[in-house]
Amino acid sequence: MDLKRVSRIHLTVNLVLIILFFLTKRYLRPNYRDIFLLSAILGSLPNFIGAFMFSLLPISKALKLNLHKGRRIILICSVSVFVILTYEEFFPYFTASKIFDYLDIIASGIGSSLAIIYYYYLSKKVALTN
Repeated sequence: MDLKRVSRIHLTVNLVLIILFFLTKRYLRPNYRDIFLLSAILGSLPNFIGAFMFSLLPISKALKLNLHKGRRIILICSVSVFVILTYEEFFPYFTASKIFDYLDIIASGIGSSLAIIYYYYLSKKVALTN
């Protein structure tokens, strides 16, 4: 897979996540707040989306580097995003949310971890074509 195709795939994934974020905030959370499991998932979904997207901010630069350097950049970025979001959960500074929730920390961890796996998958695809 060439770099342009990977960039288009990544842009599509980001657009789907942004749409999902707005749908969750506007429609899904208000309509499904009475169902416990669904409410918990929808409540933590913004943390998952944020962790995933912010962990992959340097993806275009990382894909242009050699495999090991690019993976190191994404790994450092993902861990940093997770630490910042976890710190934010304990000491809210950037967001208006004053409610501590372990599920948000778990969702941030899953989002950062999936970002690493997603990058590894894309980097292998790009490396195979070069």
